[in-house]
Amino acid sequence: MREGLHFGTCGWSYIGPEEHEWVDIFYTTKSEILRQYFTYFDMVEINTTFYGPAKSNFVSHLVNEVDDKKFFTAKIPHQITHVHRLDMKTEAGVLMEEFFDSVRPLGERLQALLIQLPPWPLDSMSDLEEFLVNLDNSFRFAIEFRHDSWLTDSIMRLLERYDICSVIVDEPKLPIILDLTSDFAYIRWHGHGTDIWYNYLYSMEELREWQERLESLLEETKTVFGLFNNHFYANSIVNAFQMMELMGDITPSQKAKLDRMNAQKAVRQTSIEDF
Repeated sequence: MREGLHFGTCGWSYIGPEEHEWVDIFYTTKSEILRQYFTYFDMVEINTTFYGPAKSNFVSHLVNEVDDKKFFTAKIPHQITHVHRLDMKTEAGVLMEEFFDSVRPLGERLQALLIQLPPWPLDSMSDLEEFLVNLDNSFRFAIEFRHDSWLTDSIMRLLERYDICSVIVDEPKLPIILDLTSDFAYIRWHGHGTDIWYNYLYSMEELREWQERLESLLEETKTVFGLFNNHFYANSIVNAFQMMELMGDITPSQKAKLDRMNAQKAVRQTSIEDF
């Protein structure tokens, strides 16, 4: 695993419509957006794979065109988690193998695969251990629960036995649980938007509450991945930079970019209020 505290965002292809627009806030143009993203970050979560195996030309681009110091995590397809509910005796088994094959060329630059479960109770899904047994152990895995029925000691011990990371979430419906079940930590900040979670900007006060949590995690593990998913209006980028700054880990170029983004967002807000 890549040691250290690493921040990034869940996805990067936000170039419209307006509420998802990162152009003129973070990106300067709509071309070469991944190159622009990696100018300021060393990791990103690939979320397009949630909708199916990665296309070969896309993976080839990542392998051949992206600096090998940069790295990725990626979601497994929702057909496996949401449609087939983890039942590997169904088509999910074939889909999983196709997915593994599609991302395998990324090699060690693919640091973890994210299993994002739906917000459904445990008893509505197939047996978790049967699913874990069928995973390809040449990959590392993190699993995100979105229903409190999964948050039991027995499930956490099961994850420990299979060396699966339990994702730490900051979201409206579940508590923040810092227990580690593997040798790395994976955090996802989803936001607390009233209608849509992701339409949210964390305040500095909220981010400061995470300083001690992150410091505690770094005492327990050498690798912490922190991904912001509150992507509306590039809020995830702003919060990632702010979290870096609070942790004393922001570079001059990142700080300058953050200042420019805050100024641009202030201008946009003023224009909206004037309108």
